[in-house]
Amino acid sequence: MKRFLFLLLPFLAVPLLRAQDDKNAQVDVHTNAVCDMCVKTIETELLYAKGVRSVKVDLGTNTIHVGLNPRKTDVAKVRTAISKLGYSADDVA
Repeated sequence: MKRFLFLLLPFLAVPLLRAQDDKNAQVDVHTNAVCDMCVKTIETELLYAKGVRSVKVDLGTNTIHVGLNPRKTDVAKVRTAISKLGYSADDVA
C-alpha cells in the first residue's frame, strides 16, 4: 500500500503545481515616470487594481514590473490603470 501511494504522489502533485503557475504572471510596462513621487504613486495606487499582486518601478529603465493574476486581469487593464494615474503605459497615454 505504501508503494502504491508513493507511486501515486507525483501524479497528484503535478496538477497542483500547474494550478499555481496559472495564477501568476509578470508584465513589464514602459512608462514616463521620472521621480520618487511618481514611483510612490504608481506602486501604492496600482496595488488597488483588481488582480495586481506586486508592483516595482525601475526609474533607470522607466519600466514598471507588475505581478498579476491572469484570471482576474490582463495587460490591457493594467495599462489602463497606469494611464488613469497620469502616466504613459507603453502605447496608452
